[in-house]
Amino acid sequence: MSANFPVQILERLSQGGATVAFVVGEEQLSAATVHQLVVRYSARMAAAGVGPGSRVVIASRNGPVAYLLGLAVTTLGGAFIDWHPLLPATAIGVTHFFHFGALPAGLSVAQAVAVDASWAAPSDLPVPPLRGYRDETEIAMVAVSSGSTGRPKFIARPASWTARVLAVPRAAYDGGVAILFPPLSLPAFTIAGWALFNGLAVHFPDLSAALAGQMIASQRRGASVVIGSPAQLDEFVGRDTYAPKFQALIAGGAPVSRAQVLRWLTQATHLTIGYGNAEGAISASARIGPGWSQDEVGYGVLPSESVEIVDELGTVVPVGEPGELRCRSPAMAAGYEGDVAATRAVFRDGWFYPGDLARMRPDGRFVILGRTRDTINLGGVKLNALDLDLAAASVADVVSALSFPLDREDGASGRLARLGLVLVKAPGASASTVAAAVRAACLPLVGAEAALPEIRFIDSLPLGPTGKPRRQDGPQLFSAGSAAPGEVISP
Repeated sequence: MSANFPVQILERLSQGGATVAFVVGEEQLSAATVHQLVVRYSARMAAAGVGPGSRVVIASRNGPVAYLLGLAVTTLGGAFIDWHPLLPATAIGVTHFFHFGALPAGLSVAQAVAVDASWAAPSDLPVPPLRGYRDETEIAMVAVSSGSTGRPKFIARPASWTARVLAVPRAAYDGGVAILFPPLSLPAFTIAGWALFNGLAVHFPDLSAALAGQMIASQRRGASVVIGSPAQLDEFVGRDTYAPKFQALIAGGAPVSRAQVLRWLTQATHLTIGYGNAEGAISASARIGPGWSQDEVGYGVLPSESVEIVDELGTVVPVGEPGELRCRSPAMAAGYEGDVAATRAVFRDGWFYPGDLARMRPDGRFVILGRTRDTINLGGVKLNALDLDLAAASVADVVSALSFPLDREDGASGRLARLGLVLVKAPGASASTVAAAVRAACLPLVGAEAALPEIRFIDSLPLGPTGKPRRQDGPQLFSAGSAAPGEVISP
């Protein structure tokens, strides 16, 4: 596929006729209908001044509408940006704001163009030239980082990056692809385009509702592949076993535990677990099938990608020793838009440092150990928050878990007085039984009962833009949660 991916997707849609392209609840949209909608949306946007070089912010919680708007922007040669509250005050060259549904806080009516149902209807507007991109270096989207540090960053991605992902072979998939990521996130937009280009239907689950309970409906409507973050897949597939299995579950965006792999294999024939980032590319992956029995997920580095595990001086550490992961890719971004300090911090000497701790195995695969910033100093003992998350999530009837520091003994030492842990349990499970099992699972990590985390139960774990929970939200979730019956609640 050339870098002019939007034009090629439109061509495939125009050739698709009655083939199902979108599945939205019980409604199905044909390829011909989706093609028609993109053309109509493009005409509306062109009339508002969108064209080559435009940077267009789209605010929509409606998955199909968001994707159609994003594809319309790219057919006009512009770049789209998923809505973020910081965007109105961010100097990254935004030229237009469009919103579908409620006007987001921080945007004024004068700033934003409202998209409504009339955009899908015929109009007298001329069809603009749907040129796409003449040069692979033209910017197709500006991705928003997860913002897990509390400082969201913006990464310009050229047309060549998206085209690179869309060029991945279809393999043996049939049916449809259910995408749990937000529709204008980097993975969701590229995967949806890849599906449409390959004649597969894109399924849009209701992301405004709980994912739990939507799996059977997705199977019934023809989805055979589900793509999302580990936390989203945990909620989506649940704990029960259903037949038939999905052909594949594809996870990315966060480390995956052995318990999660074994649980997902009850719902799918194969798993593909990717490692990558918006700043670079999909650097490595693990493909897992029936009979998998390893203790950890090992990622194999993909062709043309480079991954090293290094120490504080940037020297590669011996195989088996932990260190900081760095990666390099032909598709790597030059840095963050309008943020020189953040760029210098993680783009160094031709490498990108995503902030992951890892170790290389003798077989050439690497294992993610956690995040550099997830190290917690508990009374002088250093713990990895991800290890606690995975230990808690491995317990039966735990759907998801998030650990975090609750408070500090003093501002100088940085040592923690307490650990907090919020849990989402399976419906009907005993909170007391689950809490006891989680403490037993965490005890080997913390070393003493007095250091065990204080536990609160919540109904659901909020996820950030890339489908990952935000650790800094932990204390607030803890305060709103409930303790197991009979448990003493600390002040």
